[in-house]
Amino acid sequence: MNALSRTLERAIENLNASGNRSAYARDVLRGRAAWSGADLKGKAKQFSSGYYSQRIKAKHALFAAGGTLLHVERNRLVAAVRIGVDDYGNSVYTTEDGTAVQRTAAQARHL
Repeated sequence: MNALSRTLERAIENLNASGNRSAYARDVLRGRAAWSGADLKGKAKQFSSGYYSQRIKAKHALFAAGGTLLHVERNRLVAAVRIGVDDYGNSVYTTEDGTAVQRTAAQARHL
């Protein structure tokens, strides 16, 4: 079991321990639903404030478990765990899509 899986399981345990029974919050954590809520359709979109609060609870549970949110391709948010730093000082994360590197602000300005 890798670091991301362990962190997500701890986050889900945090949700369950707080009495939160939301399947949607667990789906967001596992990557089955979008952190932005862009995949909500029909009546769910009309009641998006309830889904928003579930995403906030999922975010807090993820942070409490030691995870973070990371922007990847096309500015999509994914759950991530920092696993180290590369030789250039960039933070290295593991995500459900694989390994991601977050450049420092100074390096991003020079691209």
